[in-house]
Amino acid sequence: MKQNIIHSIIYFHFWTILIICLLICLLLSPFLFALYKLEPHIIQEAFKSLFAKKYINAFNLFLEAGKKSIDKIRIEHAKIRAKKKKRIPMLYLYSQIHSGEYKYDNIKIIGGSAQILYLSHIDPRIIKKSDRGICVAHFENNSNSWYLVNDKIDYLALLSKNIETKIAIGNKIKLIDDQQLILFKRDNNNKIAIVKFI
Repeated sequence: MKQNIIHSIIYFHFWTILIICLLICLLLSPFLFALYKLEPHIIQEAFKSLFAKKYINAFNLFLEAGKKSIDKIRIEHAKIRAKKKKRIPMLYLYSQIHSGEYKYDNIKIIGGSAQILYLSHIDPRIIKKSDRGICVAHFENNSNSWYLVNDKIDYLALLSKNIETKIAIGNKIKLIDDQQLILFKRDNNNKIAIVKFI
């Protein structure tokens, strides 16, 4: 009688432990599958150690796979956030005071689809109020890239390594960080813009 009771208890505990183990495996299976997709070689080694009853080594390998997977996920999320974050250009205007020397005009133009450059921004000779509101350029966004479209600027040019590349009226230039643009050029009275993205 006692032996039957003992066998029943053992049998009950065996099935209880087995069911618990199966439930744990079911709960962990999505996690293990995700780890296997990210770190297949480490997970394979972990299972080999598990079947070889090297439990500590298997545990350490699972931890290593988890840490590396988390790092990969963080990097991917950072890339996605960087792509989603839309930066806009800002033009800082400078006027020439001597040959090769400029001073900041304390004027910055924030780029945007509705933002434009007026003649008064670039030409210091403008006196008439009626002329100040003339649109000479506008910003354009295309596939997360920003452009400055030359509408009426006589001399719009990209300045890079002392080389000037002119952008004719009707054409546009892609804006990038720390770019230097010549907006006005006449008799050592040049006006330039430095591009910064925010």
